[in-house]
Amino acid sequence: MTKPDSDDLFSIFRLSTSDLVDQTLVLLKQEENPHYKCRDYLRNGSSSSSSRSRVSAEARAKVARWLADIVDYFSLQRQTVAMAMSYVDIFLSLRNVRAASEARRSVTKFQLLALVCLSVATKSLEVAHLDVETLVTASQGCYCADDIREMEIVVLNALQWRLCAPTSLPIAHRAIALLTKVVPRLANGANKHNSITSCLVEFTRLQIELAVTDYTSSVLRKSSTVAIASILNSMDLLDFDNRERRAFSRAMTDMTGLDIHSIEV
Repeated sequence: MTKPDSDDLFSIFRLSTSDLVDQTLVLLKQEENPHYKCRDYLRNGSSSSSSRSRVSAEARAKVARWLADIVDYFSLQRQTVAMAMSYVDIFLSLRNVRAASEARRSVTKFQLLALVCLSVATKSLEVAHLDVETLVTASQGCYCADDIREMEIVVLNALQWRLCAPTSLPIAHRAIALLTKVVPRLANGANKHNSITSCLVEFTRLQIELAVTDYTSSVLRKSSTVAIASILNSMDLLDFDNRERRAFSRAMTDMTGLDIHSIEV
């Protein structure tokens, strides 16, 4: 049920170095677009007794896991959850938007927002999207069809229909593809039977999926930071040597301007 033009690793690994760099730079440029910036929207939460009903980092993590359960049930991509949560975080970062303020103060509104953002994300990434009736069922009747339709209009208008927020996985895929160009033993990275490359991709993907549920990683860190940190952790797990790590560092710095030894990473 995934769209044919979604991230196809085999195709990405077959790209030339210059094409990989171009695509990576496009993603990094999108990352700096003010429309996709998030702020620490939980920092100024009220300390009053009413704060129990406010959204917290823990509530956000729980909702992200709920969305993951939904996409798993319908055999959709986990990347769809990452995209949905990026819409959620951008929306909640908006100031002077009443619906965003309400969703920050109410877990019930927050869950509705997340459900709607998942629906929007499926329309971008999946062949079959989740229709309103399916969303009503997924919410176990907490929200009616009108609630969902009205919130979708609010979200799309608030985001100004800008739905190309960069997430970590596409950046990671291209960074790993670049790695296969500079590390000789990964030179056949486009070959699906390269076990080292496959493990590197899989370990990186799992870490990125975990990061989606984490408020700090998702909201307070750049997508590229999470992508590179996940790759470096995976390289450690797979015992890449210092020479290979230096080759990756030089390639990323020289070709994309990303410093993988930065303090943030």
